[in-house]
Amino acid sequence: MQKLRDLVRLLDRSLMVLSGVLCLALVSLTFVDVMGRNVFNAPLQGAFEITQMIMAALIFTAMPSVCIRSEHVAIDFVDRILTGRMVKVLTRFAALLTIVCMAVLAWRLFLMGRTFAADGHITGYLLFPVAPIAFYISATAALAAVMTLVQLLSQSPLYDLSILEEAD
Repeated sequence: MQKLRDLVRLLDRSLMVLSGVLCLALVSLTFVDVMGRNVFNAPLQGAFEITQMIMAALIFTAMPSVCIRSEHVAIDFVDRILTGRMVKVLTRFAALLTIVCMAVLAWRLFLMGRTFAADGHITGYLLFPVAPIAFYISATAALAAVMTLVQLLSQSPLYDLSILEEAD
């Protein structure tokens, strides 16, 4: 079990670092585009397409970490009127629903990626291939499903956020 915890921590930290790099790239791209547009009257060519790809990668890079930490957006007004046991049942149901949705999303995106690759689908302006982004998002959605399943099946939390806070 300790090896699994260590693997989860390594994956989580790696994905969070990658998310940070993608976020920095997005901010830098926006800064350069805005400065080029307003100061030099020369916007960055293809900035919109690059922004779209970075945003997609950023969201799905963070998704497995959100799943393993159980940091999804949640509405807890129902928790106040239900018993503790019912809240646990609803939480497990939500986890199962997350697993199914992420798995279906991963499967469908993988199929789309194959179609994009076979058809040579590219972006409209920069002519970047779209298939690698679809495959990447498919892989991270599948990883999010697996992380949620691991979290659901473990008896105790695999990822204790207090450990992360102590290390920093």
